[in-house]
Amino acid sequence: MASSLRNTLQELAASFASEVLEALRGMSLEDILTATRGGIVPPSAADGVSQRGKRRDDDGISTAPRAEGRLPRRSADAIGEVVTRIVELLATHPHGLRSEQIRDALGLRANEMPRPLKEGLAQNRIVKEGEKRATTYFAAKPRGKAKSASSSGKRRGPGKRAGGAGPGPDASGSSAD
Repeated sequence: MASSLRNTLQELAASFASEVLEALRGMSLEDILTATRGGIVPPSAADGVSQRGKRRDDDGISTAPRAEGRLPRRSADAIGEVVTRIVELLATHPHGLRSEQIRDALGLRANEMPRPLKEGLAQNRIVKEGEKRATTYFAAKPRGKAKSASSSGKRRGPGKRAGGAGPGPDASGSSAD
């Protein structure tokens, strides 16, 4: 009994598939595109904006880049340009922006963001506060070229003196209480 049900379902599926193919063969490409694109448009697309706030063209198709698939290989210059765009954007937002806000403002895909952010942080052009989803990015403040007060120009850790003696016993070897 189970095999007869299976055979019946297979026959119906084959019949349905052949009828769909016949219908498609009789249609022009323009008719097919109209039926698949323009025929069914979500209500939010009627006003030109999708649910995520992305613009749609006249056919109701999203003009935003798709977030699917791998990115093509990007050169160091291309990544550098994205870093520059990010830094310029962050410079106009003194309270900083989250990654999602940067992505939306620049029209980038989610998988385009990690590398430029990492490069910007490594180059000290971008600074961040917070962790994970609470991370906020800021444009790094330009550093002045002022010389330090020490004669050698080297930075010393806390409590270090020019003579190399740190906190602790004085030169006589006795400890001060």
